[in-house]
Amino acid sequence: MKRLMPDPWEEIAKKYPLGTKVKGVINRFSQFGAFVQLEDDINGLIHLSEISDQKVEDPKEFLSIGDEVTATVINIDREEHRIGLSLKKHPVIATEEATKEEIKAELAHEEEQVEAGEKEMTEEE
Repeated sequence: MKRLMPDPWEEIAKKYPLGTKVKGVINRFSQFGAFVQLEDDINGLIHLSEISDQKVEDPKEFLSIGDEVTATVINIDREEHRIGLSLKKHPVIATEEATKEEIKAELAHEEEQVEAGEKEMTEEE
């Protein structure tokens, strides 16, 4: 039987492209991470390895049910209907649309910001 309705995950992939910052609320935990409610029936997963730069064995050590978080979309799996999220800072997440030039420009911009911050720190001393 043909599908009469469009696949809602096609729209979700467009709404939450890789690298997008999203806000949501922690609504449950599992042994492998924390789930974030992005919309009424859409949840994303923050894997243990994406909660902190420190080693995380229990997400409850870092997060609580009801916490509002801002996370980065790092993976969309349309077939499995999953959104992977991260609380870590990802300087550049390559997407299908991103070109090498855009990535290089973003990295150069971040380096300039770091250098400017280091210069300000040295001037203050």
